[in-house]
Amino acid sequence: MFYIIYLTRTEVVNAMNQKVNLMEEIRQQALDLFKLDVSDMQKISKGWRTSKWKLITNDGEFFFVKCYPLEHFPVSELKHVHYSLRIQSKLNHFGIPCPKPYKYNESYIHLTQSGFPFTIMEYSKGKTMNEKEITGDQLYDLGKVIGSMHAFFSQLHSRKLQWYPSKRDLLSNLISQKFKSKLSSDKVNSELPRIRKIIDEIDMSVFYQCKQGWTHWDLWSGNVLFGSKKVTSILDFDRLKYVFPALDVVRPILSFTLSKNGELNKELAQSLIKGYREYAFINISELTKAFRLLLLQETPWWLTYSERFYNELSWILLNWYELEYHLDFI
Repeated sequence: MFYIIYLTRTEVVNAMNQKVNLMEEIRQQALDLFKLDVSDMQKISKGWRTSKWKLITNDGEFFFVKCYPLEHFPVSELKHVHYSLRIQSKLNHFGIPCPKPYKYNESYIHLTQSGFPFTIMEYSKGKTMNEKEITGDQLYDLGKVIGSMHAFFSQLHSRKLQWYPSKRDLLSNLISQKFKSKLSSDKVNSELPRIRKIIDEIDMSVFYQCKQGWTHWDLWSGNVLFGSKKVTSILDFDRLKYVFPALDVVRPILSFTLSKNGELNKELAQSLIKGYREYAFINISELTKAFRLLLLQETPWWLTYSERFYNELSWILLNWYELEYHLDFI
C-alpha cells in the first residue's frame, strides 16, 4: 500500500515557499528510516522535473536519492511514481539490471520533515554512451535486457491504454511548445509545415494494430548505463505506462545509432534487434509504426528541447514515407 500525507494546494504552496534545507532533511530521514549515516551529498545536475543526489555514507557506501518537487508532482502523479518504483523493485528481484529502491512501511516514497517526497535506491555503476562510443556488444545486450524486461511486463495485469495520439492534442501542443523552444525559431518553424501535413494525413486508427503493454517509455541514452560490454543499469521508470512496448525498441535505436549527419548505423541497430529477438519477435511493420508513434509522442516537446532530440525527430520526419527502406536490415 502507498502511504503518503495528502497535501492540499495551500499546503503545497506553503511547503514550496519554506526556506528548507532539503539536503539536511533528506540526510536525517536516511538515518532515521534506513540507518544510513550520510557523510556527503553530491548534487547530480541531470534531471528535468526532479532533484537528484548521490549519497555517500561514513561506511563508504553509495546511494541515489530523487526528490519530487510538489509543483510538478501532485498526489495523483506520486501514486503512479510509487507504482513504477514497486515494479522497478520487482524487476531488480527478477534479475533485470536496474537499481533497487528501498521501502519503509511498505512505501517507496518517503517524506522529509517539511513534507517533500523523495525516494532512495541503490547507486548504479556504469557510464552513459553516445552514438560514437557505443559498441555492437553493448547494444546486443541492451536488446536482451529490453526483451527480458518486456517478458516480465507481460506477466503484469493489463490496463486501459494510457496514451494514444490525438490530432487535436498534437496540433494544440505543437503550437504552445513552439513559443517555449530552446532552439532557434527558424529551425522549429522549418519543420512545422511537414509535421502539420503528416498529422493531417495520417489515419490514427492504424496504431490500434500495434501491440499494447507495459512500457518503460523513456529509454533514451541518458537512462542506460553500460560496462565494457553489457548494460549495468536501466534507470528512471517514472514514466512507465501501459502503451506500446515497441517504443522501447525504436527510442534507443535513434539514441545510439543515428549519427549527427543523419545516417542510421544499421549494423549497430541490428545488434539491438538481434538481442531483443531472443525474448520477443518484432518485424519491420511493427518498427515502422513504432517510429511514427515515437514522432507523434515526442514532437510537441522534444523537437524544441535540444539539438540531439531535434535531429532524431527530424530524421523520422525526413524519412516518414520511406521508413521501411531504412529498416531493411530487420
